[in-house]
Amino acid sequence: MDRPNLGNVPLFGGLSPEDRSFLQDRLEEVSVAPGASLVVAEAPADRVFILTQGWVRLLTSRGHELARLGPGSVVGEADALSGATYSVQVEAITQVRAWVLRVETVRELVRRYPASMLALDSALGFRAEAASEGFADWLGEMEEFRSVSREELGRLAGSLEPLSLEPGEEIGIRSQSGFAVVERGDVEVLDQALGPVLRGGCFLFLDRSLLAGGAPSTQGRVVSPTLAWYLPAATCDRLKREGLVVLNELIQEAIEQEPLIEAALTTYVPETLATEPVVVALPIRREPAVVAPEPAGLSAGAKGRLALGVLLLLWVLALGAISVWRSLSANAADLPTRDLSQFRGTAVALTPVAFAQDIAATPTFAPSATPQPTSTAAPTDTPVPPTATVVPTDTPEPTATSVPPTAVPPTPVPAQADTTAGQAEVVAAPPPPVDTPVPATNPGVDYQVVSWRQLTPCENHGMHNIFINVVDPAGNGIPGVPLYVTWGGDGVQVVTGDKPDMGPGYAVFDMFKGTYWVNVAQGTSETSPPLTVDIGEDQLCTETGNPVGNSLYHYSYEVTFQRTW
Repeated sequence: MDRPNLGNVPLFGGLSPEDRSFLQDRLEEVSVAPGASLVVAEAPADRVFILTQGWVRLLTSRGHELARLGPGSVVGEADALSGATYSVQVEAITQVRAWVLRVETVRELVRRYPASMLALDSALGFRAEAASEGFADWLGEMEEFRSVSREELGRLAGSLEPLSLEPGEEIGIRSQSGFAVVERGDVEVLDQALGPVLRGGCFLFLDRSLLAGGAPSTQGRVVSPTLAWYLPAATCDRLKREGLVVLNELIQEAIEQEPLIEAALTTYVPETLATEPVVVALPIRREPAVVAPEPAGLSAGAKGRLALGVLLLLWVLALGAISVWRSLSANAADLPTRDLSQFRGTAVALTPVAFAQDIAATPTFAPSATPQPTSTAAPTDTPVPPTATVVPTDTPEPTATSVPPTAVPPTPVPAQADTTAGQAEVVAAPPPPVDTPVPATNPGVDYQVVSWRQLTPCENHGMHNIFINVVDPAGNGIPGVPLYVTWGGDGVQVVTGDKPDMGPGYAVFDMFKGTYWVNVAQGTSETSPPLTVDIGEDQLCTETGNPVGNSLYHYSYEVTFQRTW
């Protein structure tokens, strides 16, 4: 089976061709039989799966179905890269073939190419634990950090922020704290003791005087485009207060090497030695003071005029202070405040760990026009099941519009390796045809939910819609099918075919606050999983630079129903 092109997978699309090639060469192929588990809920999450053939379903620990995913989907990436356990069970509906990316491979990628962490951060929306560990490994290889403990390296790696510099810029000024690790680029470092030195590649730029709170003492002029990782001044101060040993040691070196820094510096020691900051008063060079002669005595009139002038000056200063205070208060009141933590629980609870992503170069869905269906049985954009393969599936819990499922005989599950470690091993079974789709057995309903997903930021661009597609067993859109959308205690009916530019089987519904469900309003139908826009997280579209492609109350979903007869 050909290896997938990782450039077409959103999680890895932002990586450089070299980074993607590094990951692609280390993918491992697996095959899982129908009914077997690809991953087991609550098992250690150490692998990411890229589906290339067959369909799976995501189940909660209680067996409730969350979603069905097909070829092109990425499964388990959020759990694996965050260092957690798998939050869902992933069970094969048909014969499944997938490529596996181990978390250790991501860690090794960042250890070799730290800049790759930027693309992963953007795609995931958080700093992957595997990336932080790889970054700490990279720092530990530098001479200045070889004696630093693993815990300290991890804290330092999690605190450094990227800094892009152009020729002519001063790295000392841009680094704020005087602490920056240059990953690539050339910098001319002018040290008071060593003179100008051109440095390139990986090295630590350090202005010990600035780090200790004094005036800059080391210049670093950027010669070529440079990528560095720096400690912002506020972060540096916090780490010093928290007793990060490596910083306090560097500050102590600054005090020993620069005994006449013209300031009284404040340094910090680890909490094991003291709980309060220790203020070190350093000697200051001073010129001999010139003693001015005492002024002659003033007359009574002069003293009165002087007192009046002082009172007038104080009155003007007081008015100015009041004006500034009011301005700052007004500005502070205008600033929006948003506690995103309260929404993250909702996002996790109402959306699965991974959504279906089309492995083709074009997205599974885009608001632009899609090809019209033909009379042939060729599937459309959404993979659909044929009418021949019969594999029973669990029927979701009945909703108000569904009927109890008909009984179906259980299908023996082929022998498989122990999956308690979160990974099903290769099953000794002949490979199925490449075009194996979802089984089309009538599960006791007229319409099945064969796929659903959340649109990516670059697909959504701030919309808040449910794009519903109803297809026949051959994958052709069916116009005129009534659908029922419910939310809270309300609901409304929509009909497919009102968006002919998208396809004959499409209907579009606008979402606002709350949680929504969709089902077909004729015959019997499965109901979609809960769909919500109440997700307080801004997501960047890297293609256009739009920072709110997805944002609070602006998320969209695509749901596909398939008629079973």
